[in-house]
Parts: sequence; structure tokens; C-alpha cells
Amino acid sequence: MREMIASCLANQLKFRYVLMDSWFAARENFEFIMKKKRHFIAALKANRLAALSEADKQQGRYERIDRLSLPEKEAVHGWLKGYGKEVLLVRQVFTHKDGDTAILHLVCSDLSLDGEQVTALYQKRWNVEVFHKSLKSNAGLAKSPTQTVTTQNNHVFMSIVAVFKLECLKMQHHLNHFALRAKLWIKATQHAYEQLQALRTAYLWTPPVLQGEFQHSAYWLRLHVSMRPVIKRYIALAMMQFAHRDPYKVAASKAFTQIGFTRSRSYLFGISFSSPSQPWRVN
Repeated sequence: MREMIASCLANQLKFRYVLMDSWFAARENFEFIMKKKRHFIAALKANRLAALSEADKQQGRYERIDRLSLPEKEAVHGWLKGYGKEVLLVRQVFTHKDGDTAILHLVCSDLSLDGEQVTALYQKRWNVEVFHKSLKSNAGLAKSPTQTVTTQNNHVFMSIVAVFKLECLKMQHHLNHFALRAKLWIKATQHAYEQLQALRTAYLWTPPVLQGEFQHSAYWLRLHVSMRPVIKRYIALAMMQFAHRDPYKVAASKAFTQIGFTRSRSYLFGISFSSPSQPWRVN
């Protein structure tokens, strides 16, 4: 983290506060930030030791912060064990949707703030967490197939651009990134299925066993190995509809066997088949 702060300062990035969770709330990080003439606001673990008076600090009478009498959202002056400078201690109580409560303890180096300001500033950190989650879940940041530094940098940059565009769509449509992704996926799936339904009128290939009764059947589509798995699955759905709607299930089963759809190969297409009396189904 100290390297990131030093890089931000070298790039002349303007900031006043460094927000961090309890994992980074170490004395070395606090001292480094203060040397750079910046302030920190950090979450503390419940077992972090603190003193509320300078006399207790000098005599080494520290207590766990979760046992101290701290009013909610009010800044109390105190000292952390191992860190010599005076700080502000703030306790914040959360109530979840299920009724459970959680307590968050914050420490701030800026003695001019009050409790409300400390909690409001720390809350801005959550937007960074949401950004990182969207980068990984919606933009595929961690799924890069690249192997060189240049291509990896390009992948990271384009992932950031994708999340930026999602943020623009979020402000325009009032939907979060995950709702937008779900909406796009549903629309794309529906469009793919509509295209497959349109292909019903295309006569691509008919198995020899079905020549005659099923010469003009709309459900027989040739499967190519290069097709995407989603498209293969919808073709399997079309086959399943054919097996359910047509009375010639036995003939259809023989046709599937004749064109080479053994049990092992059918799993590649998300299809399973057990007997001529049981139609093809999608897993």
C-alpha cells in the first residue's frame, strides 16, 4: 500500500485522506501517511487496544476498543497502542435488512473532524470496492488469456473502459452493473433463440432415415463443432421440441444414432439421451 501511495504522490494525484480497512491499519502505514502530510481513516479490529486519556496511555492501561464506552457516531480523542500520536475514535452501528446489527470502529488522524464527517468520508471507500468487484465480475479482469506485459496492460485498460461505460449506462438507466449485465444477457439469449427459430425454414440437411415423412421438417439442423456452446444448446432445444411434438420418436432416435451422436459426444452439446423411448433433453 505504501508503494501505491508513493506512486500517487509521484504522479501528483491530489488527495487528502487515505481510506483503508482493518487489514492495512498498521502503525507503519499510519506513520508513512503522516510523513507524507496526509491523513488516514481506517477500520479497526474489535481486539485493537486503545486508551481514552493520556494518563492511561502513559501508564499502559489500554483496553479493547469494543469494550470502551464510545457513543455512536461521535468522535472521541484517544491513543492506539503502539502509535504515539493522538487520534479520533468513532463507533458506528449498522442494522442489516434481516435485523442483525454490526459495529464498525474507525480511527482518524485528522483531529478537526467530527464523528459524522469521519463516517461520511469512510463510506466513500465502498465505491472503490464496488468498482473492483465489477471489474472482476462484469469486465473479466481476472480472465485474461494474454501472456505478455503489453497485451496484459491492454486487457486491464479495456476492462476499465468497459466498467466506465457500464457506469455511464447505470446513470442513464438507473440500474446497477449486475442488473445491466443480466438485461443484456437476456436480450442476447432471446435474440439468439429468435435467429434459431428463423432457421427452421432453412433446409440444411436431412438424415437418410427420415427422408420421406420428415423431408421438410424444420427442426433438423446440422451441428458444427465450431459453433458457440450457447447456440449448440438452443439447437438441442429445437431438437427436443421436435422429439416432443412429433409422433415418430423411434425414427428420430435412429436418426440421431445414424448421424453419430453417441452418448459421449452428446455431452459436448449439453444433451443427454438414454433410450429410444426417452426424447433428447438439455442438461
